Amino acid sequence: QQQQQQQQQQQQQQNAWQKQAEAQQAEQLRQKQELEARRQQLEMENQRRKLEELQMKRKAMEEQKRMIEEMRLKQQQEQQMKMEAAAAARNAEIARRQAEIKKKQEEQQATLAIRRVVQKVRTATAANFEEMQQELSEVCATELAKTGAEEKMREECQKAIEMAKGRVDGVLAARQKEVDRKAEVERLKAEQEANMLKLVQELTDLVVAAEEGTKLLDEVTTPLDESAKDEKITPAKVMKLVDAAETAGAEAKAKTKACTDFIMQRRQDLQVFKTGAPGAAGDCENKQNLAKLLTRIKEATRVADTALASAKERKATAMKRAGALEKTKAIDAVFAKYDKDKDKMLSQNEIQAYAKGEFKFNLPQDCLKRIQEGPLVEEGKAGVAAASFHWLRATVGAARELDRDMNRKKDREEKERILIGVKDKLAEKVKVVATAVETAHKDVIKAEDKIVDMRKKAMGAHYDKHDALAAETDKVIKTSRASYEKVKKTLDGLSSMVDPKYAKDVDAFLDIEAKALKTRMKRMELRLTRASNLTTRLRDEAKETAVREIVTMRQNVIKVIRYNQRLKELTTEQIFAEIDKNGDGEIDQEELAAWLEAADKELKPFKAPAADEPEAEEKKEETEEKKEDDKAEEAKEGEAKEGEATEKPAEAEAEKEKVGLVPKAGLVRPTALAPAVPEKEPEPEVIELDSDKMDEVFSKLCDEGESSLSKAVFFRSVQQFLKVIKETALTDVFPVTASKPMRKLEAREVVEVLEGPIRDAKTKVTRVKCKALRDNVEGWATISSNLGTVFLREGKPSFKVVKETIRTEEFQLEPEGKKEGEEGINEEKKPDGKKLKLGEVLMVLEWPRKDEKSGLVRM
Repeated sequence: QQQQQQQQQQQQQQNAWQKQAEAQQAEQLRQKQELEARRQQLEMENQRRKLEELQMKRKAMEEQKRMIEEMRLKQQQEQQMKMEAAAAARNAEIARRQAEIKKKQEEQQATLAIRRVVQKVRTATAANFEEMQQELSEVCATELAKTGAEEKMREECQKAIEMAKGRVDGVLAARQKEVDRKAEVERLKAEQEANMLKLVQELTDLVVAAEEGTKLLDEVTTPLDESAKDEKITPAKVMKLVDAAETAGAEAKAKTKACTDFIMQRRQDLQVFKTGAPGAAGDCENKQNLAKLLTRIKEATRVADTALASAKERKATAMKRAGALEKTKAIDAVFAKYDKDKDKMLSQNEIQAYAKGEFKFNLPQDCLKRIQEGPLVEEGKAGVAAASFHWLRATVGAARELDRDMNRKKDREEKERILIGVKDKLAEKVKVVATAVETAHKDVIKAEDKIVDMRKKAMGAHYDKHDALAAETDKVIKTSRASYEKVKKTLDGLSSMVDPKYAKDVDAFLDIEAKALKTRMKRMELRLTRASNLTTRLRDEAKETAVREIVTMRQNVIKVIRYNQRLKELTTEQIFAEIDKNGDGEIDQEELAAWLEAADKELKPFKAPAADEPEAEEKKEETEEKKEDDKAEEAKEGEAKEGEATEKPAEAEAEKEKVGLVPKAGLVRPTALAPAVPEKEPEPEVIELDSDKMDEVFSKLCDEGESSLSKAVFFRSVQQFLKVIKETALTDVFPVTASKPMRKLEAREVVEVLEGPIRDAKTKVTRVKCKALRDNVEGWATISSNLGTVFLREGKPSFKVVKETIRTEEFQLEPEGKKEGEEGINEEKKPDGKKLKLGEVLMVLEWPRKDEKSGLVRM
């Protein structure tokens, strides 16, 4: 029952829920129908409203079309009236122009008629000039008044007459000048013909004399040529004939030379005559005579040269013959010397004596026998005759050379026997030396290991300890070198243990046997040298580092002085007085150290000066005024165009929107650029000075040998100079945009820094206030641009001599109050004894400037 009751209750509850759901669905359907009806009603209202709007637009467009049509008709009527008025004016203008054209044509015809005759006058000749002038006068009388420019045409006619008259006068003068020239040419022609005849006669006399000389030479050389066929003539007689021929040849050469000298001296006159140039003689006979004379001179010169050459040849032959006779006499004397029995033959004993006396050689008996039985001794004779004496000399020489070969063979066999034992001993000693070389090699390896250890320690150590490391390494290198030198001495002394006459052979043997040892010793020498070089380099690097540190510290001291001078706005004189506490005119080390201790050593960058200069302020005001005027003009134009802009149709705005001229709906165009990110200021430079090294730094600041810093040296150190690398402008104020150029700084020019360098935050350029040393003009210049271009660069105050010059005591070459001729006028008269030579380097005390009197740039 309970279950049935529960089931009934559940059934009832489900029925209730189902009824409730059906009621909700019916309510939703009703609301949906209401919404659909309302939507349809709204759509109908919208369609009705759109229809009304379209009808209103259609009426507005029809009204607009009507108004446009009325305006078009009105414009057509106005245009028609304007065209009729323009046609009337145009017809009147055409009539006026036709009248002017007719008048101009008449003027042109009259002008053309006059100018046609003017042209005839301009080309008139001397024969028809007066006729052309009369015709021009007649034409001018009838046509001049019709030209319209009567005065101008009259001047033109007058100028034409003057020009023609001048040309005719010039032609007449030229004709007269040509007549005078021809007369002068005839006179010169006659004069040159006379001169040519005189020249030909003089040259003929010289040629005749030269031919007589060559004829005499031929007569003298004839006996000399015949002497060549005479075998009995003596050399003395030949030399006498040669001397006579040379004397005659010298005289003949002198006479032919006189002919050639005459031709060379009068070359121009003869050349003009020979080539037949204008004004020269044209006589064919004289030309032929001159050509014949030149041929005779050449022939005489050839004969003289041939005769002299023949004389020289005969002289050489005579000298050879004399020498041969002397040698023959000497040989005959030697033969007679050993021919004791005077039978004109040398027996065996006499041949032996000859060999001993002349060659220090004893002939063997078998050789004497061969000579006696050989072809040197004629059949039936007892010895060698004088005719075969030269063969005997050759035979003795050959026998002596054979004897020497025998002796050399014996010496070689003896040396080989001795060297066999020596080489065996040397081979044993080379083995002992090889052991010593191995020991020395180990010592070298120790030195190299020490070098490696030294370099490792030096990398992490201060440069002050490098010298101790190098000294410790040098001890090991010294021990290794001692071992090497001992072995080298032993190896070099091997060849000294044998007989000196076998030294060369022993050296050759050792070169082969000990080659590997010597090569190894050379390598050890190179390794030891490299090790020594490395220790030396370590010391040098330590010294260079120390010097660089001192130089850097000196530069830092000067930086601190310059910074504090600028910070306190002091002159160089005032900053010197601030450091020189006792006021003695010199700065000592204690004063400088005390000042540096209190000085500001945090170097902050200086800010750019405010643009409060009068020029900059004026420019700023002008710029602002110009901007305000521009804005006012723009405002006026905007007001004038505002009405036109409102009348543009919507299609134009849509077109602009397409191309991006007008922002689209929903987009907002920025009215101003985003603010620029401010440039980060550079960090200040903090200078740290080591007080322990101030002694060395102060000595670098002072002059050599000085213990204090003088005012002149201080000024020279603190002053900063820049060299112009690339042309740039020198302006009046710091801001680039507000400055005016004063002048151009040229390349290689030098400027002194007065203020800065300062970086312009706006233009990103670095500028400096400076003074040009050439003319003392002060202004601002750019050191480097925002693109990295360098215009100025710091330079040393030094100059190099590129050409020798003389140093003087004073700046001016001509001191004031002295006159020319007095002492001290120029640098050559009173130099200080120092001549500056090429390549010398000078430190600048006063920078270059121009001497107005001499015009030279001096320093």
